[in-house]
Amino acid sequence: MAKDKKKLIVLVVEDNDGDYFLVEDFLQDMILAPEIHRAVNFKEAKSFLSEDHHEVHAILLDLSLPDKTGEQLLREILVISKGIPLIILTGFSGEGFAIKSLALGASDYLLKDDLNATILYKSIVYSIERAKNQISLKESELRYAELFHLSPQPMWVYDIHTLKFIQVNKAACDHYGYTTDEFLAMTIKDIRPPEEVPMLERTVLRRDVLLPYKGVFRHTKKNGEVITVEIKSDILTHNGNNVRLVLVNDISDKKKAQEELLTIAHQVEDRERTRISIDLHDGLQQTLVTSYMHFESIKTALDQLDTEASERFVKGMEVLNEGIEQVRTIAHELMPAKIEKEGYVAAITQLLDQIEGSIQFKFVQNLGGKRLPSNISLILFRISQEAINNIIKHSRATMATMALELEGSIVRLSVVDNGVGFSIDNLAKDHSIFGLKAIGSRIHSLGGLFELDSEIGRGTSLTIEIPIH
Repeated sequence: MAKDKKKLIVLVVEDNDGDYFLVEDFLQDMILAPEIHRAVNFKEAKSFLSEDHHEVHAILLDLSLPDKTGEQLLREILVISKGIPLIILTGFSGEGFAIKSLALGASDYLLKDDLNATILYKSIVYSIERAKNQISLKESELRYAELFHLSPQPMWVYDIHTLKFIQVNKAACDHYGYTTDEFLAMTIKDIRPPEEVPMLERTVLRRDVLLPYKGVFRHTKKNGEVITVEIKSDILTHNGNNVRLVLVNDISDKKKAQEELLTIAHQVEDRERTRISIDLHDGLQQTLVTSYMHFESIKTALDQLDTEASERFVKGMEVLNEGIEQVRTIAHELMPAKIEKEGYVAAITQLLDQIEGSIQFKFVQNLGGKRLPSNISLILFRISQEAINNIIKHSRATMATMALELEGSIVRLSVVDNGVGFSIDNLAKDHSIFGLKAIGSRIHSLGGLFELDSEIGRGTSLTIEIPIH
């Protein structure tokens, strides 16, 4: 077997000459040119390790020295070894002390009676590599700690099971007004408006909870101020447990400006929809109806026409009537009159009553006569239209249920069907639900929750939650 040509410097702390020479032989059997130093007692070992010019890769320690023994010897050698891998060589086979030695910081615990060149060589090499990895890990943790604590943006780490804060940086304390101790006595639920906590709890229980996450939420500062924040988070391992690292960006001012622009844009869009709807209803539809009435007035003269002309006249009347119905439908879809006059519940009930076919739609709600804000009603109606359209066109369902719930300041709409379903993994490629994905983006921009869940053969469910500010 070829000998290891790498440089290796070992300090052997051993007072027994026979044991020392045996260790020396083992090292020379496996390593081409080992540099071996010896100390026969604790005093010599301490003197050698205290001299900065001595480079040592590993320490082999006998636990029975003339001036110190056992646990006291081990503890004091660990203090002066400054992280050098320390391997215990002993004739004492007590399992309890072996485990305690490793817990105190020893790299390995070898019995002299079982020792051979290969076992000793592997122990030294593994211990050195393990020490290097530990140093790299500590350096990485130090860099992370510096980035975490010196970041100008609020950051924290929380336990994904208890939701308790584990670490927070100075920027978080400064921005939210809590001290570090106050943060560490809280959970992430404590910085959310009370009415949004149920939505938070449902979100953290989702099946993709271990994936990176990005979203917009509302947080509450210690002084009661509610802010809008964008968070980016990912999963880390801390003390063997999964935790989530969160980076926070306060976008309150930006959000306010965006909401004002969105409000204006939606108002313009709705006004334009209303204008087109009115033009279709009061203009084109009335023109078509007037034309229909004129044709209707001469139906009595059909017997004066030949058969072919009479059939063309009847067909033209049918097409004209179909055009009137199409204009009426388009005008209604652009701006349902029920939305403006009676709100979402009345409008969706009317829409479902007009649906014909083999799918049975059921609608339940707990509003009890309450009216939602008009902008929320319109958003929910557009979502409902898109969902119903997808169910009719693609689901092959026989039953679908729509439920509207108002819980505090959160409105929740869920749509569930018993159709053929689809693979969520193919969501990005499925152009048939493009409208729903666009709606999802708008819901997230409002600080809401959008969940689309489906499995082939198991139907589809859509859940939307929107905070009503």
